[in-house]
Amino acid sequence: MELEARLPQRLIEAARLGLWAAAFGFGLLSLALARSQPAGSFAGRSWVAALATLAAGWGMIGAGLHVWLRRPAGRSGYLLAVAGIGWFFVEWSNPGIGNSAAFTFGLLTWALAPPLVAHAVVAYPFGSLRLLDRVALLSAYVGSGFVLGLLPALFFDPHRQACNLCPANLLAIQSNQEVVDAFNRWGVRLGLVWTIALAALAVLRLVRASPPMRRTVAPVLLGGVVYLAPVWTDFAHSLPRGVLSNDP
Repeated sequence: MELEARLPQRLIEAARLGLWAAAFGFGLLSLALARSQPAGSFAGRSWVAALATLAAGWGMIGAGLHVWLRRPAGRSGYLLAVAGIGWFFVEWSNPGIGNSAAFTFGLLTWALAPPLVAHAVVAYPFGSLRLLDRVALLSAYVGSGFVLGLLPALFFDPHRQACNLCPANLLAIQSNQEVVDAFNRWGVRLGLVWTIALAALAVLRLVRASPPMRRTVAPVLLGGVVYLAPVWTDFAHSLPRGVLSNDP
């Protein structure tokens, strides 16, 4: 009877460890995808940049695993891991990916890494959020997941909009480049707002923390602010052209 009682718990633990292994594996899969079509990869043709991308995503997943092992009942470990997985989403919108389902997934998720990272940062260390945190994160997810993700995808037909090498977009209901451009412009504008808001909330949480808690959360909160600064810069750089993308 004791063995039977312990067996489900062991299965649950094995499943959880399998999920962590899958998270690291998703990074390797994304790297393989990027290297198979480097012309459309965020890292380009550079192996150094590709390995740096892998290291950044794996680093956050590893941090999440570390936090989870210390606080299995908390949510921060999972949030950090999801942010690390989201780091690789941008590679799935690669025009040369050759698979419609994977390409469509990339169109939906390619801009989600910053909100996911910010979510993990402002919720650290217990996974809890204040009202202002929720409002700012909601605007970030709407701006990146809907305005830059879902809504443009509905009006993007690659073969009618100068992307003959792209696979089919399974979500396209109409081909309208003007609508796609409008959503992209608004997504960039919103990005300039929610990045500042989330960085300010991270600093505010740090200032309001007690001295012992401040020592605990400072590396994560300050790291998040340092990360959001170049994210804001990327949005600002993209504002004149109205589209968020890499360039020379």
